[in-house]
Amino acid sequence: MDDARAAAINIVDYTQAIERVSQTSLREMIGSIELSRLLADRHEADVALRATIAAKTESWGVAVRAVEIRDVSIPPALQDAMSRQAQAERERDARVTLASAEQDIAKQVLAAAALYAENPVALQLRQMNLLYEMNKERGTTVLIPTDMAAAFGGLFSPKV
Repeated sequence: MDDARAAAINIVDYTQAIERVSQTSLREMIGSIELSRLLADRHEADVALRATIAAKTESWGVAVRAVEIRDVSIPPALQDAMSRQAQAERERDARVTLASAEQDIAKQVLAAAALYAENPVALQLRQMNLLYEMNKERGTTVLIPTDMAAAFGGLFSPKV
């Protein structure tokens, strides 16, 4: 209800009273939600704050039509705390992603091990491929144990 006469008669300094109600309501809202959420969605905060202030001033004959949070000043100590919290959340997310990747890799290794157990020739081909990949760029000498060389079917036997 927009009643300017009631506001002027019932409240000594209604502009100051509205300011105080607004500040108190803003403090209550900031205390009840995370600051990062407030900063991320100011429009939602504006709507909620307008409703709170309107409910408190309606009996005075003052109608609140709009509220807008224009600027939020964050003390340096709080900025530092928010920065540390964000860094911790990023590190946690990275660790979760890494753990998930490790699980996927372990599953693939288990599947490969089962395949190699069923087909020893596939394992030999993989071993030969690994040796080839190691040597193709560096051209190094690789010492292969006798048992392993025998497993390759004499491919690495000395030529006489």
